[in-house]
Amino acid sequence: MTSTKLINLKTFQLEPFVISEMPPYVATSHVWSENLFPVASISSMSTTPGMRMVAAALQELNEADRPQYCWADTWCIDQSDPDDKLRQIPLMANIYRRAQSVIITVNHTFAFTQDQWDSAISACQEILDVQRLPGDEYQASDRRMGCLTIQSVKGFFQAYAMIVEIASLPWASRIWTVQEYILAKAELFIGMDARCIRVAPADMTTIFSARWARRDILAMFESYIGVPQDFPASEEAATENLDMMNRIKEGRVHAVKSMLLAGTRNCTMKEDEIYGLMGASGVVFNPSKEDTLDSAWIRWWEESLRRENLLYALFPVLEAERESIGLQSWNCIMPPTNKRCDFGAKTLTHKADSWGETEVNGGTLSVLGRRAGTCYIDQYLCYDEIPGDVEGLSDLCGHDENLALRICLAVDMGQRSQDEITTAAQSICAQYRLKHFSNQLDEAEKQRLETISMQFEPPPFRLQCYTKVYLGHITNNLNTTNILLITGEELPTTGKLLALDLIKRTDIDHPNKQLMVVRVPDDPSLPLHKVGMTYPVQLHEGESNVSDCPCYGHAHCEPFERFRIGGLTCENCNRRRQ
Repeated sequence: MTSTKLINLKTFQLEPFVISEMPPYVATSHVWSENLFPVASISSMSTTPGMRMVAAALQELNEADRPQYCWADTWCIDQSDPDDKLRQIPLMANIYRRAQSVIITVNHTFAFTQDQWDSAISACQEILDVQRLPGDEYQASDRRMGCLTIQSVKGFFQAYAMIVEIASLPWASRIWTVQEYILAKAELFIGMDARCIRVAPADMTTIFSARWARRDILAMFESYIGVPQDFPASEEAATENLDMMNRIKEGRVHAVKSMLLAGTRNCTMKEDEIYGLMGASGVVFNPSKEDTLDSAWIRWWEESLRRENLLYALFPVLEAERESIGLQSWNCIMPPTNKRCDFGAKTLTHKADSWGETEVNGGTLSVLGRRAGTCYIDQYLCYDEIPGDVEGLSDLCGHDENLALRICLAVDMGQRSQDEITTAAQSICAQYRLKHFSNQLDEAEKQRLETISMQFEPPPFRLQCYTKVYLGHITNNLNTTNILLITGEELPTTGKLLALDLIKRTDIDHPNKQLMVVRVPDDPSLPLHKVGMTYPVQLHEGESNVSDCPCYGHAHCEPFERFRIGGLTCENCNRRRQ
């Protein structure tokens, strides 16, 4: 069935339409608990708070542009018919995508006007323009301060307070409203006083971009403008949730990451954590009366892989509690249902198209890829976060300059030259000697070491891995490359593993990609066991002499082959279940 019903705004009667043949209409986005479109009011729709708000919102349009139809889930889906609900759920993505506009109705009176919103956005843009001053983009310099005005900083805080107000609405905490916002061509907020607020996605992006500037400028302006040093942590989390939704809407984050928003949103039925987000994710299947959250997650996970997006197979292998291991959805390649959002929030992979057709059978992923080389584990490094400062790295490396050099090479991802990496390693060891042997050094040696230590440049990226980190290396017939392996498993430093290149790259893609590290079972008929993921490695194609390349990445030229990974027959996973 590919039809639904629309409300005729002249007669307030429900009329059936095939999805592809619907006339112009608006769709509503609301929270059921606010009772704006009561199910029981189907015979008196026009008198409900929600429909009065829709009527007010339509007055914002020129008469010739006003659609004559509206879609509201409480009435356009037969709430007394469970089968109709199941039929309509997979259609909702198209319903919201095709709507002329989505009217977001909230049981709330906004504390700001459209003019105040527009003015605050202009102030945020001014802050961003100052951020872009050449030469001091990331410092709260005197030059930057001289270009800012009290009014622009006040405007930023006003804008951020408005974002917090939106993010704190019940509407912003519900599962189903995610797809309603992400898929909308245009959206309009309206409160109980019938005032409309247009919050363009680009405006939200401006505010969230300017947000990072406040960490630099806030303390310097606080005494002048009388604002608190920061917003409460709960409000920060709510705005980050809204920011993620907005980035997906604008295409800056892949749509399949919509599924991760279940970790911060609420719903009544547990399986709605999947049903309510699958439209936004772009991966839709037909729901079943027999579905549980666990079975719905498995169905969505398998379908997402069949669409040749490997993101949810490339999550880090974290330590899984016994409750996770007992779930049908758990194995080394599939994140357990109860931890999928936690695992997903900690992945270092952001684009994960496969090299070709993927298959899933019994939880086992069959995927096209190439052998990057044999992987050896050299030593355990740390848990959760590799220090990014010279003092922390000196505690990790001690006076072992070779270890410091290997770590710097493993995390650099082609950002620095060999000389710069060598200098960083020397700085780390110099700091260690200053910290632990200062009383044994004369002043000249101290000064020399201090000079070396001060030359340290931090890694280009934050090195947070959320679980165990091992130092290892990958070797093949072309080269040997230092890597960091991220895994929740305890790994011996003996034996060898296999590194696989599974993520497709194009000419315009960044060459830094994670490799999957797997263990080969004794029985070749069984699937490989996913051990973990590497920190991103810069990869080269072909047999070129990589020693001539300044990035010191990894090269391989193995042919494509098909690998079977994880699933119900994974030997290592079955041992852990016992």
